[in-house]
Amino acid sequence: MACLPELLAEQPPWELQPGDSSRSHAAFRVYANLPPSQRSLAKAAQIVGKSHQQLLIWSSRDNWVVRAGEWDDEQDKVANEARLEAIKRISREEVEIAAMMSAEVRARIPTAAKSRERSPHALAAWAEAGAKLIRDGLAIRERFHCGRRPESARPA
Repeated sequence: MACLPELLAEQPPWELQPGDSSRSHAAFRVYANLPPSQRSLAKAAQIVGKSHQQLLIWSSRDNWVVRAGEWDDEQDKVANEARLEAIKRISREEVEIAAMMSAEVRARIPTAAKSRERSPHALAAWAEAGAKLIRDGLAIRERFHCGRRPESARPA
């Protein structure tokens, strides 16, 4: 079984690392969780109630700037994954709605002319709207598939 220092060395850089004290790591977490545009040792020192000089020592010793950057990258990755999942869900829902619209049009075509319940023009507009939803949904999937456009969608 691995000892504690070996387990800590396998932790992501924003987690407690060998050489981090509990106080310095708590201060690092405050520093890393500040928005990057507002991140500073002075701001973190004010929040944790330590001197700027103490945070400067900890930051230099424990490589806070790089570790906070890696934390930012991880947060960006998580946010991007969530956005992609939302896009996929919305795309699936749009295709389902479009399929329902298309089924409605197909079901009403034989009776529409006889009963005048929907004009041919209205049915055509309904069919066109459903087809557009399907095209848009498929375009979203293609555009965000693996973070790049498919070969067929690239300009020649």
